[in-house]
Amino acid sequence: MTQSCHELGAANLELIPQPKVLTVQEHANLLAEKAAKAQARDLAQSKRDQLANSESAFFERVRNAEKSKAIKEEADKQASAEKELEVAIGGYQAYLASGKGIDISTTSTVKADLKTIVFRVNGKKDFVRTLAAVRKIIQDIPDHPVRGDVVRVMERINAEKIAAAEQAATAPRVKGIW
Repeated sequence: MTQSCHELGAANLELIPQPKVLTVQEHANLLAEKAAKAQARDLAQSKRDQLANSESAFFERVRNAEKSKAIKEEADKQASAEKELEVAIGGYQAYLASGKGIDISTTSTVKADLKTIVFRVNGKKDFVRTLAAVRKIIQDIPDHPVRGDVVRVMERINAEKIAAAEQAATAPRVKGIW
């Protein structure tokens, strides 16, 4: 044995000591310690599950799901309105006063003016409101527009909205009779 130990030492190998033999009491203590750790881990997991499955957590998850759904729907509306805006502006045509064709220069001028109209909400472009404004302007613009007609129509629409808001604010409020 001594000879084999010297041979192992010459090969720079270390000896692995024999594993400690546990007494019955030490083995029982080790098992009890493992069981206590497992029980503490199960208790912590149970508390986490109770919190995750509580009524308030459920309603919080529902609110978050509804909020994310509303955000996605709003993003879809904005993307759709952006495409429709391009179609509405691109489809506009101004005709010659003689009625014998399209006035290309006036059409391109009005299209350029329409592209400058932008509504912003919280610093972001609101394509839904911009689309509604552009459609209203196209509807109200004269048959044979001249430079500045888009701006004049926009100013008139804004003045009408302000007047309507002021009238609504000053109108007396009547309670229902019945």
